[in-house]
Order: sequence, then C-alpha cells, then structure tokens
Amino acid sequence: MIFHNLIVIDGLDGVGKTSTATELGIEMSRLGFDVVVKQFEKEYYKSAFTEARKCSNPNIKYFLQLAAFMKFADEIRATSSDRLIISDRYIYSVNAYYSVLPKASRETDPITPWMMPEPQMKILLECNSETRRKRLLERDGYINKRKGMILTKLGDKIHSKLLLFSPWTRINNENLTTSDCVSIISSKYS
Repeated sequence: MIFHNLIVIDGLDGVGKTSTATELGIEMSRLGFDVVVKQFEKEYYKSAFTEARKCSNPNIKYFLQLAAFMKFADEIRATSSDRLIISDRYIYSVNAYYSVLPKASRETDPITPWMMPEPQMKILLECNSETRRKRLLERDGYINKRKGMILTKLGDKIHSKLLLFSPWTRINNENLTTSDCVSIISSKYS
C-alpha cells in the first residue's frame, strides 16, 4: 500500500539528504502543508543497533532492530492523511549499505522493505564521489577515516544496490543548490 503522505529522500553519505529534507519541510510548510521531517537513521535505525550492541544473541539483535523499524512504520500509519512526512533516509539505504559493507563493518542484519510503508515519492540524490568526499570532510572531518575510505571506495556498489529499489525520482545535485533540489521536489509533489 502506498502512503500518499510519505516522501523519502535517500542516497549515499554526503549527497545532501539532511539539508534537502530540512529545506523541503520548510518549503512545503510555506506552501500550506502540515509537515514533519523524520530522520530515519538517527531516530530509529541507530537506536536499534545501539541497543543491539549491548547484546550477544543475534536473534535478539534482529528483533531489536525490527522493533525500531516497526515503530517508524506504526507512526507513519497513525499519522493523519493530511500531514506530510518527509523521511531523511529509509530502509533502502540501510539494506544497500548492509549488502555492500564488509562483514566486520555491519552493525545488524538487513530488514526486508516489504514490512515498511511504501512512500508516494522516493527521491534519490546523487553526485560524484569527489563531491561527496569533500562534503563529508567539511561536515565531520571524516571522524572515522576508515569508514570514509570504505564509503568512498564502495560508493558505486552501494548506489547500484539503491537503484534496485526503483522507481526513483533521481536528482543529480552536483551543480544544484539545496533550494534548487527543493524546487524540483515540491513541483513534482504538488
């Protein structure tokens, strides 16, 4: 079932998902929509594997993650149909990263997308690896250099896995400002 009030903005690290989701929320509010912006990875996924790390049983780890995802799904289903939800990341990138990262880098097992609400609009932000690397360096100075190198090297593989979750509205924001991206998305939604 497609949830007409759910827009997902996904893509690799450093493509501008959070900036675009935040600006899109502001723009859609300005246009008269009741909007909430959710950060799927920070609010739901990371809470799941923070708890999972404390546990050695893989089955319990899986169910902790599943519970966090189901909480997100339940919140979407319980949201009024006239309220717009913009999700910064979603289940697609979680699974794409999981399928490509070396086993030692994986935090938890993948969750199948079928249990999550299907968004009305899936936006895939894209840009080249050098631009992403610069953005990540500006953002957090590659706090974890190993992770930064892995993500730069594996970016094309992760991107190709993301493309499997089609259809996407693909936006290459290489030479676009966040405002340009927001204009494109809001015009497609309205």
